[in-house]
Amino acid sequence: MAPFVDGLIDQDSADADSHVLLVGHGASTGGVIRHLLRRCAPARIGAPDPGWHCGLTSFCCHGVDGPSELIRRMETVHLPEEAVTSNAQSRADVLAARQGN
Repeated sequence: MAPFVDGLIDQDSADADSHVLLVGHGASTGGVIRHLLRRCAPARIGAPDPGWHCGLTSFCCHGVDGPSELIRRMETVHLPEEAVTSNAQSRADVLAARQGN
């Protein structure tokens, strides 16, 4: 994913607003998120978070050599709590299993 993402970022122009929407599933979106976190927030990489379905992650990037900023990561506030799932499990079930409940 890194060469693909870097190619998109490299198309950034200082005199124009560029926006890219990437839609994918666990492996592809996780790869993009990790690649961009290495650029702007390496301390936030850590253990992978559950891939909440319909979670929104946003970055602001300014060219391949420019700064990158994490705006939001796996945000789900646009969904009702009972609709937040990860592979047919609710958020409450996933978090309870993590804590051994």
